[in-house]
Amino acid sequence: MRSLRILTAVMLSWTIPFVSVAAEGPIGYTVKYSGGSLPNVKGGEDLKLYINSSGVRLSHRGEEVVLIPSRAIIEVSYGEEVHHRIGTAAGLAVVSLGIGAIVAFSKSKKHYVGITWEDGSNGGGVVLQADKNEYRGVIAALEGVSGKVAVDSDSPKTGGQRVAVSRAARQQPPAPAPATTESEAPKPIVLRFTSVPRDAEVQIDGEYWGSTPTADLSRPAGPHTIVVKKLGYLPWERKITLAPGDNRTIDAELQPEPNDPTKPRIVGNN
Repeated sequence: MRSLRILTAVMLSWTIPFVSVAAEGPIGYTVKYSGGSLPNVKGGEDLKLYINSSGVRLSHRGEEVVLIPSRAIIEVSYGEEVHHRIGTAAGLAVVSLGIGAIVAFSKSKKHYVGITWEDGSNGGGVVLQADKNEYRGVIAALEGVSGKVAVDSDSPKTGGQRVAVSRAARQQPPAPAPATTESEAPKPIVLRFTSVPRDAEVQIDGEYWGSTPTADLSRPAGPHTIVVKKLGYLPWERKITLAPGDNRTIDAELQPEPNDPTKPRIVGNN
């Protein structure tokens, strides 16, 4: 019986930290502000970081300085190079945050965690230095509320690698999309135009394209209207529907305009 109680206590000691991420009660961490877009906080000052299912809240000397909804978080990152990532994101937010909003970054310590967010016209980023004993817990909690996989800013690979943290936040990155082979690439559509007589004007969907003979390789698949016309001849019009890979020649035989006795005739010199 005693062994059963011990086993239960051990299981609860592992389970409670992971369940608490999803609980309504916020998790509180003491962190140092290392830079970002908080205009009224100086680098090196202590902040209180609260994380719950609705988002992330930072307070300074008992007053809330920023509230980040979980849906607004666009990236969670970690590592010594996180300052560069946050600096870029925060720099994009200077217009909405005002001049002087960006605090100079310091790289004198490790265990950096970065958060960038965008909520409508408001956005920004912060770099926080966490306690070495709480570092992984902070990353796990941020992953849990944001649904984002933390990015290793120090990794040479594009996009970084995820730190191994709690089982509750364990996710797999999306598989890369299969490469498109040459056979799968869409085939171009080729249209050629000829006419009798030559040098007739070609219009495609009301747009002048050239004089016959000519060709067009820019039409998308679907319905199109072709008009071929020349002075002294009746316009020639056809509606066609093109499919991917179509390769066709359109021959237009123009009919002379009938004589109109009401119109003056132009007679040249013989």
